[in-house]
Amino acid sequence: MRRRQPGFRELSRALAIAIALTGIIFPVPGRACAHPDDSPGETVCELVFAPDEYEVFFNGDPVAMDSAPYIEQNAMMVPFRLIGEALGASIGWDPATREVSFRRPSDGKCIVLRTGDTSAVVDGKITTMNVPPAIRDGRTFVPLRFVSENMDATVSWDGVKRTASVLYSSPSACIESDGIRVLRPLPQAVCWPVGVRTAKIVIDVTNLRNETALLAFKPEAETHVDGWLVIVHPQGSNLYLKPGETGRILATVEPGPLDPGQKRIDGARLELPVTITDHDRLIATVNAQVIFRDKEDLQRTCVIRGKIADISGKPVGDAHVIAHLWNEMGRYECASDAAGGYRALLPPASALHAKKLVLSVDAPGYEYVSTVIDYPLGQREIVQDIALIKAAKGPPFALEKEVDTGFGVWRFDGSRDGRYIVSSPGVHADVPRSPAMNTHLFDPFGNVIWSRDVGDQAWGVSCSQDGGLLAFGGLNRRAIVLDRSGETVLDYPLDYCGESREVRLSDDGSRLGIGTVSGRFLLVDTRTGNLLWSYMTYGQVRGIAFRGNRVFVGAGDNNLYAFTLSGTLLWKRPIVAFPLFLGAAEDGSLIVASGKSQEAIAYDWDGNLLWRRALDHNITSGAVAREGSIIVLYSVSGNLWAFDRKGGLIFRRHMGRFVHNGVAISPGGGYIAVGTDTGVYLLNRNGTVVWSHSRVGPKGEVGGPHGANALWLAPDLSALIVGYEDGAVEAFRSSIAIEGPRP
Repeated sequence: MRRRQPGFRELSRALAIAIALTGIIFPVPGRACAHPDDSPGETVCELVFAPDEYEVFFNGDPVAMDSAPYIEQNAMMVPFRLIGEALGASIGWDPATREVSFRRPSDGKCIVLRTGDTSAVVDGKITTMNVPPAIRDGRTFVPLRFVSENMDATVSWDGVKRTASVLYSSPSACIESDGIRVLRPLPQAVCWPVGVRTAKIVIDVTNLRNETALLAFKPEAETHVDGWLVIVHPQGSNLYLKPGETGRILATVEPGPLDPGQKRIDGARLELPVTITDHDRLIATVNAQVIFRDKEDLQRTCVIRGKIADISGKPVGDAHVIAHLWNEMGRYECASDAAGGYRALLPPASALHAKKLVLSVDAPGYEYVSTVIDYPLGQREIVQDIALIKAAKGPPFALEKEVDTGFGVWRFDGSRDGRYIVSSPGVHADVPRSPAMNTHLFDPFGNVIWSRDVGDQAWGVSCSQDGGLLAFGGLNRRAIVLDRSGETVLDYPLDYCGESREVRLSDDGSRLGIGTVSGRFLLVDTRTGNLLWSYMTYGQVRGIAFRGNRVFVGAGDNNLYAFTLSGTLLWKRPIVAFPLFLGAAEDGSLIVASGKSQEAIAYDWDGNLLWRRALDHNITSGAVAREGSIIVLYSVSGNLWAFDRKGGLIFRRHMGRFVHNGVAISPGGGYIAVGTDTGVYLLNRNGTVVWSHSRVGPKGEVGGPHGANALWLAPDLSALIVGYEDGAVEAFRSSIAIEGPRP
């Protein structure tokens, strides 16, 4: 049946809208980027869409959308607002006429479409589309190719990958001002409460000058915004760029608490201005946008079911079954019945923005199981049977000794043979300073060899492999090195570069790497006290690792650096934000950085990207087994992630409220100790809890200052030392020998 053509009145209305839009003037800050043909240095942007995926890739980086594209009559249909704003257009929606409009202020380009109608008006001329715009799940979709090509973009389709790519150079895609180019970010989507997602706003900044540029940036809103979102900028406030270099600004947006009686509104948009300045001179203000999608009343229309049995086929009842989203915090739980059957209701994949689920099963007496399963769009039932094996016994620990250090314990480090363990004082809160900020040197079973005041909190602590030297990076702007007897070997002032929150001794103890909050990394000779060399990253240095003849440095300028011990920069690679965790295999073949970037990124010795994995939240602590066989990361949301060398998921397990330095791994990766707000747990490689302990306060309280904040695990698993925020240290001794790798 032939579609009715619009009448004169309808066309007049559409033309009137187009003419009216043409008369609007939109100021554009800075100087807009020129077309690539006119400017060799121009940024050409690329968008990659895939049907049924809630992420669009913008210049290779994923951006969360609130609606998924789909295929209709061989045409890719995409959210009208996202494609319009990406191509530099101001968009409009008239609910009375159901008309969508795109108007590009730089050149007056104007397109008017109507949902359900194949007729369109492009720059005042009537034309016809193959597929009309449509409304789906409360969102308006337009044909990607028609809109993009009429906005001077190039569209291509990859039939193998089933992706549509849009290449464009929109005059408003970036701002160029005073030799600095800023690429505007695309709007991000956040859903609540199901599939809680933290939006990451990433802004690329390029230095086009012939000299280095030191730029400052900040979101204008840093805490609660409109009462429902929290803004976090998890890196330093400076960006240091050499000529031609591109850096990244990162801000995260998280769902926050509501005021009493306040309701989240579906479709609400948060406008987040991010200002970029050069020595207090404004370069640009970039308006990052976050779209809120309310999923509070989701109907659970998909079922995941199956049977849980042991390897002999015997049903396992009362097993705790959890279906997790991969990189979000949604959890759907149930228990198996006496026949081993389980059944849990889930919202559909389209509502969860999920492509995969992690199904975890925890049953008393059996090994913990995590398996990754596909969760395709439109699937209403998932059937997954699970076979369990009997749990292996772990080392039983008994409390040997308890010591009061007088102040919160921040971190432990120990000699390679496990004979010497050093603690550092610190807490993650504003507390009155103690008269003495003491470090303690322990033997493996909690006996204090000596105690020494290091002047202030020392978030950085390091022990040489032989235990002969102990280093501390302090909030008192000093780096201190003591010998095994507690005598001062080096007292290095840091007045000119600020606090140190990370220090690391080289394997032989001859060099001390110092990371400062100002972004300067220093390498000091511990024997002479001479500064060997330094490097300014302009981002808080929070990760240092010595491997062979190299030192790896992670900083808040979003980069991981590899230097020779003589100070030659070998390579620099992006890690998005400063790492709260930086670890490496002993041979340097695997270097993993994670922290407030909400992902784990692994590189090899030469800086080649091995893998990157999205995680559910910021990472506070982690560990890499000596030979790199397992990487364990602990997130703010309380999830423990374990990956193999290739980035494959070994397990994911919810452990409770996070702590800051509460992960330790045995040398062979067979056992993992984890500190949580409620206690300490020992897990095997599968994620099975083989031992646990909760410290009870004088009034019977558990958690808070009585939660485990720092851990040290003996290489032979003979001992475990736990530090607490109130300054207590508990030492545990294992009553049996554990076979396995030895130091």
